[in-house]
Amino acid sequence: FSLIPPTKTPKPTNTPKVTFAFSVTVKAIASTIYLPESGCSYFAVAGEAVDLNNAPYLKGIVKVGGTLGGQTIDPDKHTTVTGVATQFGPAGFEIPLEMAPVNSTNTLWIQLFDTAGVPLSEKKFFNTYGSCEKNLIQVRFKAAKPIQ
Repeated sequence: FSLIPPTKTPKPTNTPKVTFAFSVTVKAIASTIYLPESGCSYFAVAGEAVDLNNAPYLKGIVKVGGTLGGQTIDPDKHTTVTGVATQFGPAGFEIPLEMAPVNSTNTLWIQLFDTAGVPLSEKKFFNTYGSCEKNLIQVRFKAAKPIQ
């Protein structure tokens, strides 16, 4: 009988990190900067999406999900498209949160998708605040590589 010679076991390789097409920046500001008539009870996530050259990205679907103040924020009900709220930029969007501003720490997320539902950005978790000075969560999606 013959022996099978030993073979070298391949070394594991690192799983490649997913590189999304868009980076995401988030900051909390007073809603009156963009919406002078809004009061302290206004609470929303809004912003814009731009390509590599800072031109409007008008083919984006924006979703917000998670939990807030003990309530589930359903991303299928908190969805919009870029370009519908131009007070935030040519590719602006706005998603009202339908409650008074409340403090939270990384329980909500926002994500940008293309029209086929393919994620273009990471799921970006962010904080919210229960004050008039930070009742609008401003989000900017910026292309990090060319978009088809």
